[in-house]
Amino acid sequence: MKSRVAATQFERRGNMSESAIPNAVFKDDDPFLLKFLPGVDSTSRELRRDVHTLNTPSNIQLVRFVTVIGATGTGKNHFARVCAGHRQWRKFRESPDAIDIGRTHPDGIGPLELYTDRLGEQMLTALPDTLAESLLFGHVRGAFSGARKDYSGLFRDDGYDDILLDEIGDASPNLQAKLLAILEGRPFTPVGGTSREKARCDKRILMATNRDLERLVAAGQFREDLFYRVRRHTVKIKPLSENIGAIPEIATAIIDRLCPEALRHNGVSPSLTDDDRDWLKRQAWPGNVRELEEVLELWLASGCTEQVEKLAANRHFGGVSGVHYSGKDWDTEVRTRISDTLDGRRKPAPTVSEFVSGFTSGMTSDVNSALRAWYQETKPTPEMLKKLFPGMQLSSIRTQMSRIGKSE
Repeated sequence: MKSRVAATQFERRGNMSESAIPNAVFKDDDPFLLKFLPGVDSTSRELRRDVHTLNTPSNIQLVRFVTVIGATGTGKNHFARVCAGHRQWRKFRESPDAIDIGRTHPDGIGPLELYTDRLGEQMLTALPDTLAESLLFGHVRGAFSGARKDYSGLFRDDGYDDILLDEIGDASPNLQAKLLAILEGRPFTPVGGTSREKARCDKRILMATNRDLERLVAAGQFREDLFYRVRRHTVKIKPLSENIGAIPEIATAIIDRLCPEALRHNGVSPSLTDDDRDWLKRQAWPGNVRELEEVLELWLASGCTEQVEKLAANRHFGGVSGVHYSGKDWDTEVRTRISDTLDGRRKPAPTVSEFVSGFTSGMTSDVNSALRAWYQETKPTPEMLKKLFPGMQLSSIRTQMSRIGKSE
């Protein structure tokens, strides 16, 4: 019961502006935040406030770790990078001797990656304990086979001010115990080291997860004491379906970031029409910002010669018109498709079953793509695969997983 109450508080805590850290004056006129966390809605404004609050000088020293939670594709890592980048940008602005590396850009602010060189990142999914410990805590020469020289590790590397630990919910039990020591400020030793190599982490640690930590704690898969630590300062990133008003601004920012220079040199200035904006706002976007970015990247690659809706229907979702409409009126959808077919605006489906499957092929494509990405990134062990698909032989699982999505 105790862990469930704590988890509920974790979910309710919301953004940093609602937590107990001191609030700084926030006017929402910061050009860096307006560029990389766009949107005129209250949700976007709160995210900008969160970064502003975290990066005030007093809070940089006070808040040593932050947990960013949200569904897959909502932009948790992007938020962490903006937070780290904004910290460096403020140094350029506040130091008379510093030269802002983005000053030559039209708006005086360069691409986000120019400001994240002081951010170290590590995904914790499916990393063997020894490798994860070496990457994070470092190792001494001779600690294991192949350790030919000392390695500082992210937590000791002087080149980083911020550390991003992605998929904190997937950390192994052994790694969770070591991370708890870091968050509590206790000294640690590198792999193979002795008390002479002990050090403390003086960096801000940003953690991200899409996992339900409440369930992990209840299932004994996530340490309760670590949970109490990571829930202290949290930022929750909402899905696009709960932040519809910001979608056009987010889309515009993505286009500005992705648009190839060659396209601009050819006189093309990609911009969304009112119809494009309305269409984007009508979609459910189950893949959130990641899915939105994929559609816009295809649109840019096509030369922006047609509407986003048409391109998404023809190229991204296998002929399905739209991207999983939110609150879809299926009666209207079916009748519209019938009308378009009879009027010659759509190629007919040869059979009734193919007509029906045309409405679900887009979702199937999304699931295949997500499953393939998980398999390639995670490289699951045989035990994981058998637990996930208990009704299949291991060889069959691997064969199907290697083939999935290749025909798309």
